[in-house]
Amino acid sequence: MANGSPEIPVCLTEGEKKAACLLTLGYVAIALPGIWNGRVGKEDLEYLHPDLVPMAQPKRKFVILFDYETKPKTKQQVFSATRRTCQVILQLAGECEVALLPGPEKGIDDWVVALGKKADKAVSTMIADALRVSELNQRFFIDRARGLRKFKPNVIVNTRYLSTVIRSLPQSGLVGLASDMGTGKTVMVSDSKRFIKKLERALNDGTSIDDTDETPESAEDRKLRVWAIHSENSGSEENVIFIREINIAILDIDAFLITPSLSTGVDISSYHFDAVFGVFHDVSQSATECAQQLWRYRPDVLNPDKFAQLVADAPDWVEWIG
Repeated sequence: MANGSPEIPVCLTEGEKKAACLLTLGYVAIALPGIWNGRVGKEDLEYLHPDLVPMAQPKRKFVILFDYETKPKTKQQVFSATRRTCQVILQLAGECEVALLPGPEKGIDDWVVALGKKADKAVSTMIADALRVSELNQRFFIDRARGLRKFKPNVIVNTRYLSTVIRSLPQSGLVGLASDMGTGKTVMVSDSKRFIKKLERALNDGTSIDDTDETPESAEDRKLRVWAIHSENSGSEENVIFIREINIAILDIDAFLITPSLSTGVDISSYHFDAVFGVFHDVSQSATECAQQLWRYRPDVLNPDKFAQLVADAPDWVEWIG
């Protein structure tokens, strides 16, 4: 029994279907009838729900895994409920972490179905990558209006990912981005686009990736059929068509290079490529998001056990290639 073995973590989810999904994967899970129902009382005097108290032994770890939300008001409510549930667990000398679904699937059950046979490793990686309460507080963008009262924005957009509508940033001066978490702020200011362009040239003409070399590539030097998608071209008409017909379109190329600007929900189910490689920096994506990037190609050319072990062994990794 889990209540007699405090070393076994317990997952708290929204609803019976989500808990049943985790149970089938081998996790101990408890279904809450709603995000606020893990605690009782008011904010200034709250306690863990009496039905959960027997499980909350010292050193017992609870992992809160609520649904993926996109509406700002709902995200604020989920954040508040998660934080306050964590606090009442910590009051009883327990441990609490928060696992975050990468989306776009709303619940863990939908995400597992979408992943198919990759689900086991993906869920394991996501739970291993769970955040402490302090880390959750740092990641959540609470004060949405900060800075905007004093400085009038030059551009206002309403989109899930900034890179789909903002193609480039000014090359000089100070640029400020005010946007919710998970909308690609870091991607906008990272060098992933430039790296992909350099890698594309290297694959085509066999030269090294030299960041100081801006010499245009000649058509005669192309040796591989390479298709690259990055923040500068991800919304182009040809790429929209390519992504829509991706399992057919890849048959005409030898290498497919992407940055995080490629939207979620895109996957390649048919076999064509012999290997998958990833280059990741810890400033732009979590380990779970990196796993999702690698698993966009469904055929078993990637060793998921090796990837999961790398994540587990290197929680403070800065960069690695796999």
